[in-house]
Amino acid sequence: MAITQADQFYKENKFVEVYEVLVKEKSDLSNCELQWKLARAARDLSQLDSTSKEKKKDLIYEGLQCAENAVKADESNFAAHKVSNLHLFLLLGNETLTICFLTAIEHQFLNIPSYIYKDLKLS
Repeated sequence: MAITQADQFYKENKFVEVYEVLVKEKSDLSNCELQWKLARAARDLSQLDSTSKEKKKDLIYEGLQCAENAVKADESNFAAHKVSNLHLFLLLGNETLTICFLTAIEHQFLNIPSYIYKDLKLS
């Protein structure tokens, strides 16, 4: 139900509402679709001009975590890999987050090359 409602909000470009609906279900780590759509919603919110720099950073990291959850839930899901890679590129493209990104690679995300490989393999 949350996904259906979020999809409708997404079609209407109501990104705050999409995020609010999906974040309530965030603890459902085995639901690949919910996790990648929550990651996408976090990314969409991070791109809004009204979002503060600090909140943008938090949303990008939250989105990356949700994308990773989605990939773990279903490694063959193209959308999960796509949204994961989008978050990685957001981190790479943001000068203020470069150091944080490098730290994340060192401590948590050593499997990034396999994500990119899987994404290419699935497309």
